[in-house]
Amino acid sequence: MAKKAKVISTAETLGGVHEGVCEDVLEINRRVNFTGISDDEAIEGQESEASMLKWIFSRLSLLVMLVVLVMLSGCGTTSQELPMLPNTRELFTLEHTYNMTVLVVFDEEMPDVEFVMPDGTALDTSTIRYRPGSNFTQFFFPNAEVGTWTMNYDPLSNTEITTPYSVYMEQIFVRDFAAEEIGSDLLVFFMVSADEIGGFDYNLYAVFTAADNSTAKEVVLLNGNGVLNEMLYTTVDLSTLNDRRSFLLRLEVATQHGQAAIHDSAWLDLRLAQWTQP
Repeated sequence: MAKKAKVISTAETLGGVHEGVCEDVLEINRRVNFTGISDDEAIEGQESEASMLKWIFSRLSLLVMLVVLVMLSGCGTTSQELPMLPNTRELFTLEHTYNMTVLVVFDEEMPDVEFVMPDGTALDTSTIRYRPGSNFTQFFFPNAEVGTWTMNYDPLSNTEITTPYSVYMEQIFVRDFAAEEIGSDLLVFFMVSADEIGGFDYNLYAVFTAADNSTAKEVVLLNGNGVLNEMLYTTVDLSTLNDRRSFLLRLEVATQHGQAAIHDSAWLDLRLAQWTQP
């Protein structure tokens, strides 16, 4: 005949555990009360236990601090990070913003270099545009900040390293220069392209020529500014010109970097244009 398993309720189980714990506690109380330990001895034991706990916590605190220091010392470092470069030299000091280029000239091999901005920021060399040569590397710094620039470096096997520098300008080009008559106005449009972002200034002239094509008179029609690599549209009032059928348009554009500027120009011959207005 199969035996039936006795189903024990949760209340019964917890009650049994509770009764067992209570019995253990009573037994401990009996032992403490009847072992003959004086109050002074009990207090001394408690103080000894407190001292032990304090020692353990102090050691745990020290261990945690060491772990944190180790973790912090590893933050931001990679296996490709260069060691501290032993030498530093001043490159140039700017009072205005320029496009700057630096030549690192060497006699044996390209040294390890790191360029530092005036505010102390070290530039990642891998992000700097450069041009290698047989015994030099040319680095480019567009819109270099005002202040003193320096270079940290390790000469490696080189016996001599020089770092000449200069201002450089990105070339600009006038594109799509054209004009269209609209009533008594002339719609002029063009683009100035460059391998950089920024603005430019322009001047537009009407150039009148003599029979031998020499310049007889030049009149400033308009001046203004625009954005590089964007088409510019502007209108010119021709009502003030005595002869609006026999002149050339001359466009002069320039970009400015501090005290340095670069220019381009374009011509548009309107002497043969078939104007709709007399």
